[in-house]
Amino acid sequence: MLAKLDPDGAAPRTDRYDDRGLDASWQFLGGGDHALSVYGSWIRENQDLHQTFLAGGADGSHQQLDTLHVNVDYTWRHQINASLGWLDTRGRRDATLYSAGPVEGYAGGRPDSRAFTAQLEVMPWGKADSFASPLANARLGVQYTKYDNFNGRSRNYDGDNRDAKDNNTLFFYVWLAI
Repeated sequence: MLAKLDPDGAAPRTDRYDDRGLDASWQFLGGGDHALSVYGSWIRENQDLHQTFLAGGADGSHQQLDTLHVNVDYTWRHQINASLGWLDTRGRRDATLYSAGPVEGYAGGRPDSRAFTAQLEVMPWGKADSFASPLANARLGVQYTKYDNFNGRSRNYDGDNRDAKDNNTLFFYVWLAI
């Protein structure tokens, strides 16, 4: 992806974002009771922030972000699925671009974040010979996301005493499709 942004139409320069990435997946569908899937993606975003830098919104005109995401899923008998995921984002330090502020701030001046996710879901009518298949589909699940690091720090990441763990989430869901 290549994008040019012009935050201030009167300024002579623009900000440019160039994202390049790789993704891959692998599946084992044993034809029986077990299925295993592994997914991964890596994205490098190069940011040429000429206009932001000239306006005083960044310490330098170049920033780079790297994001790595890996997920492993195991499904048993088309009815129970468990997955584990890992997300890691890293970037260069820029205390002006990544400044402190309540809730969304960056007291450490870095955009780095790291989280782990665990999910368990039940699909009661997941089998081909289940009730009203393939019309009746449902998923009941729970997902937990735990942050080790958020916006560059594990403790007091925003300069307002919020810790990375304050962004941890527990999510219950029901998904229906007919």
